[in-house]
Amino acid sequence: MMKHDCLQVVLWDMDGVLIDSHYAHFLSFEKAFNKFGIIFKKEEYAGMFGMANNRMIQRMTDTPLTDAMIEEIDREKDIFFRESCATEVSIIKGVVGWLDEFRKDGIRQAVASSGSYENLRSILDSLHLLSYFDATASGDEYPPKPEPGVFLAAARKLGVAPENCLVIEDSLVGVQAAAAAGMSCVAITTSYPREQLTGASMVIDEFTQENLDRVRRTLNL
Repeated sequence: MMKHDCLQVVLWDMDGVLIDSHYAHFLSFEKAFNKFGIIFKKEEYAGMFGMANNRMIQRMTDTPLTDAMIEEIDREKDIFFRESCATEVSIIKGVVGWLDEFRKDGIRQAVASSGSYENLRSILDSLHLLSYFDATASGDEYPPKPEPGVFLAAARKLGVAPENCLVIEDSLVGVQAAAAAGMSCVAITTSYPREQLTGASMVIDEFTQENLDRVRRTLNL
């Protein structure tokens, strides 16, 4: 069990945790597929939220795609996504309160996301969240979740052992990646129901003060 004097870093996922970007991602995939005249299987999207784009793209169409075409769709999707952020992306309720509390406790924070570095930096900067974080690790640099590389990399950047990190996630692959990294994990039900997030150390529905206190008690922080 992690103790308060051992917790040194909180690693945040971005999409579905720091920001509500579900519709922005959906809209961006739809536009990217439409640009290339490829049928987009909308019903496939929800069950893959949190995965890297290139792992999702072929599964969202019955049209066989080359690696080069997947890269093109991925690139266009990210462009559309950044364009939509001003109107379709918002900070998840309660997140800023948790960020402030951890900072007051002297606990460093980092973002570890399967998304691209350009998306990560530009979105956090535009929402005035970037100053909370001491490091970032993105899917551009490391294998996507459920591989643990992005979490382990964020820990290395801050010189912290995995057992001294707490991950905050919303996706199945994210929870799996945290477990593979040997890190405690709090999962929030913004993207998946709690019964699918049982691999986490704790599952919450909102970033409330009450839930933060529960996290501290449950994980002995």
